[in-house]
Amino acid sequence: MWGTWSSSPHSSIDARPLVRLSLALNFAWGGLEVRSYHLVNIALHCGCGLLLYGLLRLSTERATAAFFVPLLWLVHPLNSECVNYIVVRTESLMVLFYLATLCCAARGWAVAAVCCSLLGMACKESMVSISLVVLLYDRTFVALSLGAALRRRPILYIGLGATWIPLAVLIFQGGRGDSAGFAREVGVWQYALNQCWVLVDYLQKVFWPYALNIDYGYQLEMRWVAVWPEALFVLVLLCMAMWSWLHCRQVGFAALLFFIALAPTSSIVPILTEVGAGRRMYLPLAALMSLGGMGGDYLLQRLRCGWRWSVGAVLVIVLVLASVTM
Repeated sequence: MWGTWSSSPHSSIDARPLVRLSLALNFAWGGLEVRSYHLVNIALHCGCGLLLYGLLRLSTERATAAFFVPLLWLVHPLNSECVNYIVVRTESLMVLFYLATLCCAARGWAVAAVCCSLLGMACKESMVSISLVVLLYDRTFVALSLGAALRRRPILYIGLGATWIPLAVLIFQGGRGDSAGFAREVGVWQYALNQCWVLVDYLQKVFWPYALNIDYGYQLEMRWVAVWPEALFVLVLLCMAMWSWLHCRQVGFAALLFFIALAPTSSIVPILTEVGAGRRMYLPLAALMSLGGMGGDYLLQRLRCGWRWSVGAVLVIVLVLASVTM
């Protein structure tokens, strides 16, 4: 039964009933024929790309960047794990509803946003940050202050906060087995130190996505002196993101979304079975691509390049990324 929790302590689909349902429907459709599972994963990936395009069109007047950013994101090699690794549709399904919640909130569709948030909670625990991101989006693009954003749409935020309740119930009933949480064998400090080099590795693979790692393994025993350059680098980036949000909110929103989206898996809550995973960059990569798209569009305008040069440059990058992905 798709609703029956597994007995495996490291199951990646317990407490994620919507993912279990999608796999059960796949099995009912084609049994163990792999092709049908991949088709669904590709469809989810394309759906995320369309929603990213819609969100960018709602959030920026840079139509060219709004079109090319999702295109580059769709073909980036770092996202290949979310398509090829069948059960990792946990990530793509969650991001689908994450982006849908943001789009609905941007449109003013409060009920639809809450429903999408609820569905996302049934896909993966990382959806927990959506309330904060919606508030940050409102403050960035609509309201003059955080208080004004809360007063403007109180029903929306009450509804989004209420979706944490079923997530808590799912975690309590099914949980993550012994694969995540504040366990004695993996300390908070050790996990945070490990995340310093993992985050730098993620960022390196954004710009040089070659020799991707499907298994980062368990955490390493290390002291802070071993990762202080990486820790300082990450801290500087975080400070730059906060500074940019104060001075250029569109840029700052994308930069902060990168850190907020990574926080559930790459901060202090230990994940015992994997110290890192490329799939965790699925949504953060969209934020970085948006930053790159805004920066590239601004640079091309300053250089007064014609649209043919702009389109040509982007298409070359798309072909390079797509070829590496293949």
